[in-house]
Amino acid sequence: MANYEIEEFCCEDCLADNVINAMFCVSELKGDDYSSACILCKEDLAEKLLKIFSNTEVNGFEFNIEYINFDKTDYDCEYAVMIDTDGSLSVDKAYFEDGELQTFGEDLVFISDECNSKLFINQISFDEDAVHTFTFKDDEDEEFDVSDFKCDGDCENCDLNDDDGDEFEEFNDVITTEWYELIEKIVDDILAKKLCR
Repeated sequence: MANYEIEEFCCEDCLADNVINAMFCVSELKGDDYSSACILCKEDLAEKLLKIFSNTEVNGFEFNIEYINFDKTDYDCEYAVMIDTDGSLSVDKAYFEDGELQTFGEDLVFISDECNSKLFINQISFDEDAVHTFTFKDDEDEEFDVSDFKCDGDCENCDLNDDDGDEFEEFNDVITTEWYELIEKIVDDILAKKLCR
């Protein structure tokens, strides 16, 4: 069953950290060296994530850009930012040129709450267990002026992060108990589907 509760993140760096760690957690729980994740989002977030991932080192390797289809001139719809445990980083348009939706088959698919609902419906009809929705915390809810805040990339100690969950050190202190249990469920569902085929 998909996680239709919207997960809140304090910033783009925190989102990227959580996606990377969830992807490696899925890989470990599957007992497989390979897993993948996709983030469906608007152009500005896709551009920020491309910069973050291309400057991130994980488990001794950096993400390498494999494929970029990021043409902003004649396209104003959503993009898919895709990473995998082999270190591949790709960006593609969420819609084909004829207006048809692409379907993304990564182990984890994170969809921004700013995306068109057609993307969400398309993805859950393909594999609802992989789909997760997210948003960023509203600046107006904070007790201080967020415009003065500069992100230092330390999401664990971030003033905008109020997560009180238990954390697992082996996943860089980012994965909470709730996340871990959700990922275990996703892996069980993935393995059950593969056994049924």
